[in-house]
Amino acid sequence: MMRDTETTMAMTERLLSFSGDDYSIINSENQETLMSVKGKVFSFHDRKKIYDPDGNMLYNMSDKKLSTGEAFVVEDAKGMDVLSIKKKWSRSKLVAYLLQDGDERQITLSGDFWGGSANIKDWEGRALAHIARDVVNVNEAAADQQTYFVTVAPGVDLALIACVCLAFDETENENNENEEEKNE
Repeated sequence: MMRDTETTMAMTERLLSFSGDDYSIINSENQETLMSVKGKVFSFHDRKKIYDPDGNMLYNMSDKKLSTGEAFVVEDAKGMDVLSIKKKWSRSKLVAYLLQDGDERQITLSGDFWGGSANIKDWEGRALAHIARDVVNVNEAAADQQTYFVTVAPGVDLALIACVCLAFDETENENNENEEEKNE
């Protein structure tokens, strides 16, 4: 799912989702529905499926424990791995490996997601996307809901960028939960 022009996606967690991991993703400029994300209830691997507006599955994303450490794995509708996202010890960095023509191409996400922004760059340092959060939205904070805006460069797969953002969000949530447990 690519666009010829820069696109800003508004990714909003659905308040009344049974799984707690459902999102709606719209074009922030014209409110067009781009995708939906459905989290699987009681999933051991934090499974999420990304759908186009017509209900066709684009990607299946799961949190897997691999021999090389924890990672999110993204598969296409045919079950082929297209992206592997490695969690780094640093809270502000995530590395994804795009599997393209038999090669792994590194994508990095760096920045302060909870502080307001982060950048996603490809293996050559080109900007693929920029994430910005509205950190002062009191209504969302009270409802424990999250919305962030992702501006994606032309010619970049919107759904794959959404997967990278969701993995980063999950990683941040895990880090925050671990910090809370340590403080108890």
